[in-house]
Amino acid sequence: ATWNPTSCDYDVTGTQPTAPTVLCYQTATWNPTSCDYDVTGIDTTVPSFVGSLPSNIVVECSNIPVPDVLTATDTCGIVSISFSEQKINGTCANDYVLIREWIATDSYGNSVSHTQTITVVDTTAPQLLTAYSSVVNVTCNAIPLKPQLSFQDDCSTLPVNVAYNEITSPVAANGTYTITRAWIVSDACGNSNNFAQTINVTISNFTQATSVPSQCNDDISLSVDLINKLDTDFPGVTSSIGTWTVNPSTPGLNTTTGIFTPMGVPVGNYVVTYSNNDPVCPSTVAITIPVDDTCVVKPCNSLNIHNAVTPNGDGMNEYFDIENITEDCYKDNTVEIYNRWGVKVFDVDDYDNEIRVFRGLSEGRTTVKEASELPTGTYFYILKYKGSEGNYTTKNGYLYLSR
Repeated sequence: ATWNPTSCDYDVTGTQPTAPTVLCYQTATWNPTSCDYDVTGIDTTVPSFVGSLPSNIVVECSNIPVPDVLTATDTCGIVSISFSEQKINGTCANDYVLIREWIATDSYGNSVSHTQTITVVDTTAPQLLTAYSSVVNVTCNAIPLKPQLSFQDDCSTLPVNVAYNEITSPVAANGTYTITRAWIVSDACGNSNNFAQTINVTISNFTQATSVPSQCNDDISLSVDLINKLDTDFPGVTSSIGTWTVNPSTPGLNTTTGIFTPMGVPVGNYVVTYSNNDPVCPSTVAITIPVDDTCVVKPCNSLNIHNAVTPNGDGMNEYFDIENITEDCYKDNTVEIYNRWGVKVFDVDDYDNEIRVFRGLSEGRTTVKEASELPTGTYFYILKYKGSEGNYTTKNGYLYLSR
């Protein structure tokens, strides 16, 4: 300021300062009183989200979408977006609600939010991973083991609950029964699936029958070993848990030992039934036992001499077969065999077609080594036995040996 004598006042000189930088919503006005700029205005506009916003949805637990990436704009300044997610548990592990929230905030704290509600449900039952046969047809001695099945649930890594049950039906009259295997698999939300396997089982020789000769009820020495009869006629049927029944009822059967004693048993036909009680291959055998009071010694069957011997291992004519030689009429017997030079090569008492039997081997003589195979050729046999009247009978003939 400089004094001016002409005007009798001070002359003020100077330069007005540059206006300050303002934001888009502000104004700067010069104030001569304060010799400064007055800046006025306030930001009250919230940001705006860009594009379509995620809506509320209901989804399966295996189909939950990933959170959307949202963007927003603001009339002035920069916008930042924050995201949060809240889980609200439901009635089971895979039923729940997700609350997703996006908040857009500008530089001056103006903000706007968007919320998405995702209702998550589990309505899908566990599924089978392992292949298996649902129907199997087998005999009782070839029943397959229970298949080891694996299952998977789309919504959970938790173990699937598996309930297994197996039911075996009663054996039908035709010797068949059914095994039903069932699996019920369920997840944490109670969704379940059923899987089944039906095994149709056939029992070979479910019911069989045989008989024994008539038994005299006035001979204290008589007895019938029914276990031996079963083992002979039906090998493998008997078991340690088998049971016996007889019809009509009689004390002649010992249900512990399987021995039938006809002494004192009334005349008639008795059917003794054996059940092997096998839980897998059950079977029954009915043995008919006629009981009479005649006690007559029945005549023996005629001897039938097979004079061809071929001990070559083919199962035919492996020994000198004298059919019926073991019957009581012929038990007191001797058999001698000579070669074509008259040398005895075999002799035995009580020939029985099993142990005391000629199989083409030498019994050992001065000219033939013991246990040596006799050569192919023609031999001569002499069979002697005592008949029921005490008289001896001799049969002889030629025997043909070949290998």
